[in-house]
Amino acid sequence: MRIIDEDAGISYPWLGDGWSEWDRGEQVETTATAGQYFVTQEELPDGFDSFIAQCTSGPLVPAFGWTGPASLQVTTTTIADFVRYAHYPEPNERTVRRDEAVTVDGAPGWVYEFDLTWDVEGYDATGERAALLLIDVGREAPALLYVSVPNTHAELYGVVDRVLASVEVL
Repeated sequence: MRIIDEDAGISYPWLGDGWSEWDRGEQVETTATAGQYFVTQEELPDGFDSFIAQCTSGPLVPAFGWTGPASLQVTTTTIADFVRYAHYPEPNERTVRRDEAVTVDGAPGWVYEFDLTWDVEGYDATGERAALLLIDVGREAPALLYVSVPNTHAELYGVVDRVLASVEVL
């Protein structure tokens, strides 16, 4: 079973029991959002409604500076810097695991995988593994895939690599 994201032009594995179809509105990084998630913490100290594990995708919004395949690296790095401060408690530390060009089902892409750590009161998690995959799918906007798993569920870190290895371009 797969998530088919017609808007972004990609598909990737449905992760199975415990994951719910994305119903949380649009992500700020994309013009439409498809995917899956599960809640890892219901109430947060900073006004956010919940903390989640997610595997989502969509066409990238123009704000991140996409100008074509030559901008894959700089655009992906810009997104990574944005999500670090938009979606995670501060202060946090980032350790980059992968920052490299990839080919996804014949299409050029860039993957940026990282671990974040923090020690912020009120959060069950003290870190997260995440990956951003930006793919030139031959449309006006590239496809963005965002996979993240808080360390409260570190046993699921393997889904990051599983999803990255299984993305297909429609």
